[in-house]
Amino acid sequence: MSVLDHRFGGIAPTKAVSAFAWAVLAVSVAAATFLYWSAISHTWEVWMTSSEYNYGPMIPIIAGLMVWRDLRRSTAPSGAGWGGVAILLLGLIFGLFGEIAAFVFLAQIGLFLFVIGLFAATIGDRRAFSVWPGLVYLGFAIPLAKLLQSSLSDQLQLISSQLGTMFIRLFGIPVFLEGNVIDLGLIQLQVAEACSGLRYLFPLASFAFLCAYLIRSPRWQRVVIFVSALPITILLNSFRIGITGVLVNSFGIEAAQGFFHDFEGWLVFCSCIAVLFLEMKLLCYFGGDRSLLRRLDLSWPDKAAPGARFSGAEGRNARLAAGGLTVIAFATFLSLGDPDVLAPSRTSFAGFPSAVGAWQSSDAPISPEALDVLKPTDYLSRNFANPSDGGALNLWIAYYASQGIGETIHSPRICIPGGGWKIVQIEPVTLNADSSSAVINANRAVIERQGERQLVYYWFQGRGRYEASEYSVKLHLMHDALVRHRTDGALVRVVVPMSEATGGIAASESKARAFIAQVQPTLVPYLPD
Repeated sequence: MSVLDHRFGGIAPTKAVSAFAWAVLAVSVAAATFLYWSAISHTWEVWMTSSEYNYGPMIPIIAGLMVWRDLRRSTAPSGAGWGGVAILLLGLIFGLFGEIAAFVFLAQIGLFLFVIGLFAATIGDRRAFSVWPGLVYLGFAIPLAKLLQSSLSDQLQLISSQLGTMFIRLFGIPVFLEGNVIDLGLIQLQVAEACSGLRYLFPLASFAFLCAYLIRSPRWQRVVIFVSALPITILLNSFRIGITGVLVNSFGIEAAQGFFHDFEGWLVFCSCIAVLFLEMKLLCYFGGDRSLLRRLDLSWPDKAAPGARFSGAEGRNARLAAGGLTVIAFATFLSLGDPDVLAPSRTSFAGFPSAVGAWQSSDAPISPEALDVLKPTDYLSRNFANPSDGGALNLWIAYYASQGIGETIHSPRICIPGGGWKIVQIEPVTLNADSSSAVINANRAVIERQGERQLVYYWFQGRGRYEASEYSVKLHLMHDALVRHRTDGALVRVVVPMSEATGGIAASESKARAFIAQVQPTLVPYLPD
């Protein structure tokens, strides 16, 4: 055994790679690109349009450099990649189900697992595990599911509002907090979703992970560096809200708008980075070299060190299995065909009656911009009034003949906060339209914006189901796409204003339930089972 062979565990660097192995890899990548194309294009669109994820294009590049560097340093022996095949298979399953159910986040997770699995199957499990930081880092490129992001944003908004209000009070300024509205007397500041801190948290978390990877410190210090991204974001974002409140109180609302608002954002993010480096410097005093610069491992590997290579003969079967599974998944995806070929005929909402019982309706126009985002096949937007009791409400129905990634039902859990409303309370309920109809599983929500309150009932209706859970809808969408070749469905939403002048919440509850009981039988020809 030569010195070079001994250095790398008895495996000499491969000088020539089988053309057949490259062909298998190329076919796998091509098939996967087609299979995951919706997830890839949606991810790119989010990177280009979202301020929370505009750092996204940098992640694959940095992850690739991390993997390349660690591979050239790795002494892990080559071997079979059956663990990678298992991960790849899981990624293919997620990808197929995500595409079928129009669940883009599931498809994106599937793409992430597929990339890791194909990599491990190609170079062997042990060598792939030796470069795990770069593979994990790739996960920061995945945009969070909208429901999860909305929930996280709500929590961060509330915490930041509370801490920001405490900071304002330190200056002796009288301030009152109601939800996410900071009341300064003559001026009220709405801590919007954009001010939740997510646009700091996501890039700072990825940067903190990179710092933890580069620093030569004990494992507990690396964990602290990464985890600290969350408290740093919350504290500095709250500080920003507090400073904004103080400036608005002194100089007017202009201090929270335009250039000042954007400049504060950049300044706060730079401050987050500075605090992170200060934390790393302080951790250097707990054992080892106290110089942060010397602690950072910024060196490149030896040029003579081996880079990525295919696993040897023992990994050939794993590579073939990975390629075969990818092609099978690709063929399965093609064989599914058009999921709406069996969608039943229905009546257009253009013929929906102008009156439902004693309720008289008028059109409630929807902006072209909103329709462009929602992309419904057909929709109904009406305001209904009942002359007998003065009741008023809005009915919105968005129908989709077929659903796919980018053209699917938008959950009110996302749209309501997007419109500046805060969900004060939400719970599942059951409704009975009349004695002959099925039970409606719906959501009941109380929402608020600038002192105005509304009661909202909504449910997802389609293919004979009335569902409240967004996740249940996705699961049944997978089943019906495969078994019934149908993905049609609709969102039905009823909104009732609430005020003491109109009887408060009790009166709104009564109006909403009475209207739903009357309108539901009318919807049968428009929303087929």
